[in-house]
Parts: sequence; C-alpha cells; structure tokens
Amino acid sequence: MEKLQRDDTFPVNEEILRVLWAACDDAILVLAADNTIRYASVGVRRVFGYEPKELIGQSLAILQPDRLHEPHRHAVEHYVAAGKVSAHPKPDGKMIAVHRDGREFPIECTFGSVVIGGERLLAGFLRDATNRKRLEMSITAARQISMAIGIIMERNRITRDEADELLHARARSQRRKIAEVAAELLNATELMILRL
Repeated sequence: MEKLQRDDTFPVNEEILRVLWAACDDAILVLAADNTIRYASVGVRRVFGYEPKELIGQSLAILQPDRLHEPHRHAVEHYVAAGKVSAHPKPDGKMIAVHRDGREFPIECTFGSVVIGGERLLAGFLRDATNRKRLEMSITAARQISMAIGIIMERNRITRDEADELLHARARSQRRKIAEVAAELLNATELMILRL
C-alpha cells in the first residue's frame, strides 16, 4: 500500500476527514469482508436516500437489486481477502443500485482495500450515474440519427432536410422513436455491408 503523502504542518484528524467526506457529493461506504456497512458518509442521502446511521450495520444488499446480492457478496469477500480488484462484478465500475424509494439506477463506483485497526476493509466511492447515462444515450441516439440521415441522403440522392423528413415520417408511421428507426437502419446497412 502506498504511504499517504501530506504536509506535516497540516494536521489531518478525524474532524477534518469528516468535514471533507461531508462535502463530497459521492456516497462513501466502508464495508467489512461480510458486506456489512461499517461507515456511511452523508453522501448516501443524496445518492441512495438513506441517512448514514440507517445503513451502519446493514448488509450492502440493502442498496442492491436482489439479483446482484450473491455475486457481489462473493466479489467483496474475494476483494477484501486479496486486497486487489480481481473479482469485481463489473470491471468498468458501472453497477446498478437500488434507491430507498425502490427504483433502480446506475452508479459508478471506485473501491479500494484499506486496513483500519488491523482489519482489512473495503472503501467505496459511489456516484449516481443516471444523468451521465442519459447523456450518453442522447449522444448515441443523435449520432445514429445523423448517420441514418446520411445513408438516406446517399441512397436517395436527396437533401439533408428531405432525408430528415423521410426518417421522421417512417418513425411516425411505425409509432416508434426516431432513434429506434435510425438504429434499425444502421444495423440493416451494416448487415448488407458484411454480406458483400
């Protein structure tokens, strides 16, 4: 483990850490090897809708969909025992969580193994990724629509506005979202190219 680098003239104590963690928008959790939550920052209010004291002593399962309980429990046990990310359930750091109100939402997480009082624990920083996921989906849809319009323009030798109207008309006639129709057109085009 790397040694913490700090300015010795700046006293780092529990109060400073508590203030820093309280200022963080992320939820910070410290887990024991059995998935018991040993610490929860005030960020859990913003991310999960719980008060920190409600989570202390609870299993991490309270924040996960039922289908992820067992795989994640095993991953945490292995992670804490090994002290490294070798069995993380989602290598990209993106996972699904459950808010107190019951809705599922995507989270981004970073975990690290820490030793406190001789006990190896898992410290995690978790962030609600709902807005980022929506933005990624919007960008993907816009890209697909633009590419589909380009294909329609090329195939029909028409202007961008005419191609845009054709794509919109097809979506309306099928009572589907334009992005779905565009994605379908792109997939069909890709299949045609692969057959050549």
